[in-house]
Amino acid sequence: PDGCGALIYLNNGRINESAFGPISGEYIYGYDHALDPASSQMVYPESMRLPVFGMVQDGQAFFAIIEEGEALGTVRADIAGKIHDYNRIYAEFTTTPVGVVSRESVGAAWRFQEDIYKGDFVIRYSFLAGDDANYTGMAKLYRQYLMGKYQLEERPALDHIPFYLELVGAIDKRKPILGVARDVVVPLTTIKEAQTIIDDMIEAGIDNITVKYSGWLAGGLKHDFPIKAEIEKVVGTAKELQELEVYLKARGGKLYPSVGLLNVYRNTAFNGFSTRKDAAVRVNQLPADVSYYNLDLYTRADFSHLAISPRKFDSFVDQFLANYGRYEIDRLSVFDIAREVNSDFRENALVDRVECQRIILKQLDKIKEKGFELMVDYGNGYAIPYATTILNLPTSSSRRNITDVDLPFYQMVIRGLVDYAGSPINLSGSYRQALLTAVETGSYPYFIGSFAPSSEVKNTKYASLYALHYRDWLQEAKEIYKELDALLREVQGQGISDWQVLADNVHQTTFENGLSVIVNYNLEPVTVNGMAIPGQDYTVVQRGALQ
Repeated sequence: PDGCGALIYLNNGRINESAFGPISGEYIYGYDHALDPASSQMVYPESMRLPVFGMVQDGQAFFAIIEEGEALGTVRADIAGKIHDYNRIYAEFTTTPVGVVSRESVGAAWRFQEDIYKGDFVIRYSFLAGDDANYTGMAKLYRQYLMGKYQLEERPALDHIPFYLELVGAIDKRKPILGVARDVVVPLTTIKEAQTIIDDMIEAGIDNITVKYSGWLAGGLKHDFPIKAEIEKVVGTAKELQELEVYLKARGGKLYPSVGLLNVYRNTAFNGFSTRKDAAVRVNQLPADVSYYNLDLYTRADFSHLAISPRKFDSFVDQFLANYGRYEIDRLSVFDIAREVNSDFRENALVDRVECQRIILKQLDKIKEKGFELMVDYGNGYAIPYATTILNLPTSSSRRNITDVDLPFYQMVIRGLVDYAGSPINLSGSYRQALLTAVETGSYPYFIGSFAPSSEVKNTKYASLYALHYRDWLQEAKEIYKELDALLREVQGQGISDWQVLADNVHQTTFENGLSVIVNYNLEPVTVNGMAIPGQDYTVVQRGALQ
């Protein structure tokens, strides 16, 4: 269950490669930021988002769903030929997490969680045979399991597929003020400028625009502690935000103002947050600060954020939702609620990962009970019953050396039940590659942009958003949307009924209504089943009931 999913072929001969397994602080549902694993988080880019695993051999298979205690669990797998003659995959659980405590006299020392986890670990095993003894049968089984357990229904078909647009409202940027360097908040996309962008996109032929508006809260993209739900003054007013929602709705679009509720991304004085009382702490009783690392030199960046103690989620989320209600917008994006699960190792007030997950689910229930349509990012499995949309859904695995091929298992499970998109196309290394991935996985287009020039993020902590200015990619977005809309609008509400590897970097996806596509990621053309498929292209090979 690495990222979107990955396959390890039995006896694949990679006996010199490390087994599939976790590194420090890595669990199902992501790293635990209270276990100081920050420096190791760059090793594997994807996390295990679904609590499942399985194995197939000789027309027989088993599929496992971890139903309880999964937040303290992980999955290990390895091939035969290393220490014995068996291929194996299994779940592993940590009942007493351990962290590092640095002491001047003895150096680094291990310290365990103060109390052992006393709950249950429950794994549901299902056995498959014949035509169902494969990953397609497993995905179908898990899809039916989720539909039955949470009463999930297929999404309605619209005239056009959604186009996901994340607009960055404001960022904090260091500037000289009277000769002194200070962090000031500067606008990248005001609310009125957002309307201009939307008009330009509609004029370009892009329909059904769904806007995730980030950086609208006080403080910008890495916003202040959000319980007051105050709008950032440089982007506009509360009235203008309401008008933007009405404006979008009148044009067939939707607005999802975005917020992070599990972390404090910008801590300012008198904002209602106390680091000493409200932050999660590590086993050494220091605040759980989450560091960032530079990809080029693997050095620690000079900024971080704090994980909030799960003990405080209830009151903080209540305050935010009460204050957010004044905007009268019935949609909300919470970008970190399905991204991570963090412990709090505070002495005599321990909150382990399983308890944190339970508290997160309680917050998701609140959001649902208030009638909000919810958008999330990354998509930890517990959020599936609550989300209408998942952005940044993994479309690849971490591609560890022991694995053989990526498998869009997550997409096979939820397609037609929850709308989703991968990472922003304009930040990808290749527009064509991103388009092919969207075709293969049935993902909708997603771009992130701003009205201000992309150079505004240069030499800031947001330099990774290097292709923001919307006019720089509007033509490509128009062409990609037109191509994906022509294909994917015919399979709205349709699951993926089959997926196969036909040759190296050549994959076939079949949807429930019979439409089937073969995607060729190779630079050179290939011939499959008598059909020639150009390099970096795809072919629709069957339309089934659509014929």
